[in-house]
Amino acid sequence: MRSLLRYAVSLLSSIPAVEKKLGVQRGYLGKLFAGTIELKLDRILEIGAALDLEPAELFRLAYPITPRRTPAGEHLREMWSRLKGDSGPVALPPPLLHEAADPWRLMELQKDLEARVNGALFRWIYNLTRDVPAGPDQGADEEGEK
Repeated sequence: MRSLLRYAVSLLSSIPAVEKKLGVQRGYLGKLFAGTIELKLDRILEIGAALDLEPAELFRLAYPITPRRTPAGEHLREMWSRLKGDSGPVALPPPLLHEAADPWRLMELQKDLEARVNGALFRWIYNLTRDVPAGPDQGADEEGEK
């Protein structure tokens, strides 16, 4: 991240101009880029904003995600399909979530995914337990209530 920020500052602006926008002392960015000063998330975001870069854009550049299929991912897809049972094919979220630059869109996708997983788990547990006969204690309570 330091290297990317250093390059972005030199390409898109200048160290003195960014230091002025940040309201820090002259030489601060040099120390930051040299590793003398700890680079924290809030400072990364402030430098990005000073360069007119969106946080998602900055982090995509620093940490590009290459879509690849892993054995764990394949296992998850298979198990998800089994959980969904006879309700049809599994509708997975878009494979490249990192391309959705809008953080609110990512939150919506995450909530949708959570709702789908919760629904699948509910159906799976319901199907698993619907044919289980009531135990002796449960049957007595049900008859006592009638």
